[in-house]
Amino acid sequence: MSPVEHDPDRELERLRAERLSAMQVEAQAAIEKQTSENDAEVAKADKLRSLLTVEARQRLRAVEMARPDEGTRIRDQIVELADQSRIQVPIDDASLKRILAGVDSARTRPSVRRI
Repeated sequence: MSPVEHDPDRELERLRAERLSAMQVEAQAAIEKQTSENDAEVAKADKLRSLLTVEARQRLRAVEMARPDEGTRIRDQIVELADQSRIQVPIDDASLKRILAGVDSARTRPSVRRI
């Protein structure tokens, strides 16, 4: 066997090692991203626990189950308003109902016109 025959094998092995290294870096980055997202969600949940009464938390969970996107948006809005000190805490069920009513009235509803 000549040295030329071993070069493709070495090249292939080198490429495999590079690809494996790149995949490991990508996997580590994905793990770190997921961990930071989980930490942010836990922090947000803790913050909501201190901002909402038990009844308000139950209502917000019901909204999130019925309309996940809207529930998440409302949850984020409550945290943002509390961070800006623009909302009185703790938020009770009646206050959350007013917030939800404001969100529902702001939503555009399609209308059907008869011609």
